[in-house]
Amino acid sequence: MVRRIVIPKETDILLIHILVAIFGIFFIAKMYKYAKMPIHLRWELYPLAGDTKRPWGGSYLEEADWWKKPHEEHSFIGEMKFMGQEIFFFKEYFHRNRSLWYIVFPFHIGVFLYVTFFIMLFIGALTMAGGVSVAGGVSVTGGGSGQKNAILSVLLPMAALLAWLLPWQAVQANST
Repeated sequence: MVRRIVIPKETDILLIHILVAIFGIFFIAKMYKYAKMPIHLRWELYPLAGDTKRPWGGSYLEEADWWKKPHEEHSFIGEMKFMGQEIFFFKEYFHRNRSLWYIVFPFHIGVFLYVTFFIMLFIGALTMAGGVSVAGGVSVTGGGSGQKNAILSVLLPMAALLAWLLPWQAVQANST
């Protein structure tokens, strides 16, 4: 099969330049708009990890004379627990907008599993490049039951983990 090289016409090149120029103009206009905004706007619209004093979001920097008050202490473990619940379970969505959580949670778990799969592929490729077999008795060309067992050995634990996590979320929602 012979590959053809497609050379763009002069009109195509001109159109590309015009579109890039339009993008640049709108980008600069948006940056100018942001630069003209007052600094005192409240940008922190998220709750800080483990902050029970301001559940609506924000930080101690919003308080008057914050530099004169003693610094608030937060535990690292508490922050990591809060962040883990938000990242992996979408706790705020679960409590505040359950109908949206039913859409957001499976989608993000799918993305996490997708990324995990490709990380496992990359690690497997590195170990195979090092001469270590990662597939056990699976034949790359043959398929067969070994390949099915390898797939099930990955999917079944993931399904079991999800089956364990979902009821746990329901228990957490009922306890609060």
